[in-house]
Amino acid sequence: MPNSVIITRGTKDYQIFQQKNGVASIAIEGTYAITENPKDKVWVRLVHEFTQTVVTNWKAAQCSEGCHFTSTLKDIPAGGLYRIETCLCPSISDAEWGARGDFVFHIGVGDLYVIAGQSNSAGYGKTPINDPPEIGIHLYKNSEIWDLATHPMNDSTRSVHEVNAEGANSGHSPYLSFAKRLKSTLNYPIGLIQTSLGGSPLSAWNPGEAGHLYNNMVDVVKNCTNGKSEVAGILWYQGCSDCSEKDSQSYLKRFKNMVQSIREDFHDKNLPMYTVQLNKVVGEPNPEADYGWAILRESQRVAAKEIRNVYVTPSMDLGLCDLVHNNSQSNMVLGERLANMALSETFKMNVLGKAPDILSAKEVTPTTVRIAFSNISQNIATLGLPAKDLQFEITDDHGVVEIINYVVNMDIIDLNVSREIVGNGRISFAAKAYPHSIIPFDLGSGLPLLGFLNFRIER
Repeated sequence: MPNSVIITRGTKDYQIFQQKNGVASIAIEGTYAITENPKDKVWVRLVHEFTQTVVTNWKAAQCSEGCHFTSTLKDIPAGGLYRIETCLCPSISDAEWGARGDFVFHIGVGDLYVIAGQSNSAGYGKTPINDPPEIGIHLYKNSEIWDLATHPMNDSTRSVHEVNAEGANSGHSPYLSFAKRLKSTLNYPIGLIQTSLGGSPLSAWNPGEAGHLYNNMVDVVKNCTNGKSEVAGILWYQGCSDCSEKDSQSYLKRFKNMVQSIREDFHDKNLPMYTVQLNKVVGEPNPEADYGWAILRESQRVAAKEIRNVYVTPSMDLGLCDLVHNNSQSNMVLGERLANMALSETFKMNVLGKAPDILSAKEVTPTTVRIAFSNISQNIATLGLPAKDLQFEITDDHGVVEIINYVVNMDIIDLNVSREIVGNGRISFAAKAYPHSIIPFDLGSGLPLLGFLNFRIER
């Protein structure tokens, strides 16, 4: 016997709904069979899958001509997983033994995050790692089907939007680790929406330029949220394709335009953007490449200061599996860093999520420059690096000023230099495409210093 109630729209198995103030509404619609009893109605309820307890009791749907029905389950609490049940019968007292209808399984109410950017966002980790799928962390795939989230996330099998199809098989990404950390702390499901593409420049994501990946992202989010376009945040990791001198110089301005456009199209002027400052690229020393990568990283650092609810986490200390892609172990660390940043900054929890960043640089003696850092919870650790490997560089009107030695005192580093600074003094950190040395870090959080470029030294 065919089902007496057929759900045609509204929700699918494994779908995650964005909660707002701890609740969400789920609307469904479909068709029902004509029976001999004119009093028959469509009934809908919500059940918790883990405990088999009723979350919302049987409720009569709105039925209309053509055997069509609609129903909205309101104020569903963040959590799950849930299933929707339907049946056909005259009254609520008959519902337990009513004519059976469609079910929808494994749905949750939690937070949705859009994965955008290029290859390290799509995920190209190729080293073995234990990072299994977990029920309650679900993915809206390129096939536009909700499913259990697993690697590789940017899989193009049966894709219905080839615009972000990878040219090679992708691999491990940071975002399952990110979602696991959030789910275990927030105690509700996490949905991931993959829209990234390896090698994509910012112009593909900026509606003020080509914008084709931006347009695809907007369409995908609209489709998987039933037209609401409500999400908890954007996971953005991009920039390698914009490290030329020309593109890096304009990156910050173009990035700001993209952020503004996303917030307009997603109807949230405060939508968080969780970004990653670029890791390294392996290669021979190249001043032009160094300059482009340094400007790009500086733009990413400054964006987090100048744009409300844009946050940046470092990655320069993490290992690679080829010339430019993070290995799987690094992705696990990066996912946890991004989650800690979200918990700290968006959810206001007592979590060490913000990376150490330069606060000030002052000449305290003719041959001493004092650098102070924010977000140091314990002490800056350099592991005894010699001054030449510390990756600070000081320049003035006469050129490079040699750093002879240094002293660390919690959140302060005093750099002793070979001569007095003349004119406009500037200091940079890790301003190389390929930093060859250990990156100093906060011993409390384990987070390395953010790279910066040409920070003015006060006299």
